Parts: sequence; C-alpha cells; structure tokens
Amino acid sequence: MDLWATRTEFLAYLENQCAERLAVLLNVFALIDETIAAFEAIAGADVYARIFGLNLLKAKHLAVGAYSLILDGLGQESGALLRPFIEYAELLTYFRKFPDKAAQAAEDKLPKAGERARAIGGIYKDFREYLNSHASHSSYSHYSLSHLLEPRTNRFKKLQRAVPLVLETNVRDFAIQLYLLLHEAVLALERLKTSSFESLAARTDLLKEELFHAFKLSAA
Repeated sequence: MDLWATRTEFLAYLENQCAERLAVLLNVFALIDETIAAFEAIAGADVYARIFGLNLLKAKHLAVGAYSLILDGLGQESGALLRPFIEYAELLTYFRKFPDKAAQAAEDKLPKAGERARAIGGIYKDFREYLNSHASHSSYSHYSLSHLLEPRTNRFKKLQRAVPLVLETNVRDFAIQLYLLLHEAVLALERLKTSSFESLAARTDLLKEELFHAFKLSAA
C-alpha cells in the first residue's frame, strides 16, 4: 500500500489545475511567517510580542498539520487539529483586545476558552461545536464515519482516494481560516508600532483580493 498516493495525486492536481489557489495559500503561510518574525524581533523586550508571536507560531504549526492531512485525503481528521487551531486564533483576538492578558498567559493563568470567547464575541461557536461533535473527540456520527466506508458496499475504506471536488472544497475552507488568522495577527502588530506593520498590512489587504479572486468568493 502506497501511503502517500493520495497526497501525490492531490499535490499534482493543485499544481496543474489550481495553481492560482495554491499560490495564494502558500503566500498566506509566507506572510504568517513574516508576521511571526516581526513579533520575534521585539519579543525579548515586550511580553505582549513574545506571547502573541508564540501563539501565532503554535497556530501556524497546527495549520500545517491540518493542511498535511487534507493533502492525504483526511479532511475529516484534519478537524481534530482545526479545533485547537481556532482556539489559538481566538486567543489572538483576545490578546489584541485585552493586551494586559498577555502577562497572565506568560504565567499560564488565562481564563477558560469559553470565557475568552464570550469576552471577544467569538465567531467560532458553531464551528467549534461541530468539530467537538464530529472531529475532535471520539464519535460514531455519520459525519465522523461515512468517509471510512465504500459507497454502496459499506466495505471499510483503508486508503482515502483523491477526489478533486473534495480537495477543492477543503482547501478553500482552510485558506479562508488561515487568512483570518493572518489578518488578526497583522492587526495586533499595529499596537507595537513596528517598522514592518504598514508593509504587512498592505500586502495582507492585497492578498485578500487575491484570495477572493482565486477561490471565486463573494464579499456578501
């Protein structure tokens, strides 16, 4: 059994059929790395920058893992990583709105995730509940198990096959979540008055236009 057959097919499909979308996704990752570097540059003198940068780096690592699973045809399993990913994404908003909480984070004394989400009016409540029910914990729901069975025969599907439509949907949804992470991180840089803020903000805004164009998204 070739464990990487689906990944190989998916990568080839993205490179040949969805080159613009793949480029946008990789550019989001690249800008996240630059934003992490901007926080790191002053992390030694500013606890907010240190905590924010480490938080963003952790979110990026979870995103890389989720994307890797998507490429393996394991989009449902990638939800197990997206659940903590959105928690770290909400933490970015929390620290931006309540910068004094960074010191609490440094001492590992933050309020619980639910309290933080309520404090910022979090947008992820329904998504989090869906992931909790069908991806992040043991579940026997239709959404958790259906991809493990062959259509019609219900035989166990030992290796996920490359299905382009599923890949395109998963990559689109993932790219949106990743961009939201980047956008929140760049907003937080403004408070620190770093020399890189204006450039990163302008490029992030431009990347939004490219994202909408590549994935045919509507602003409505």
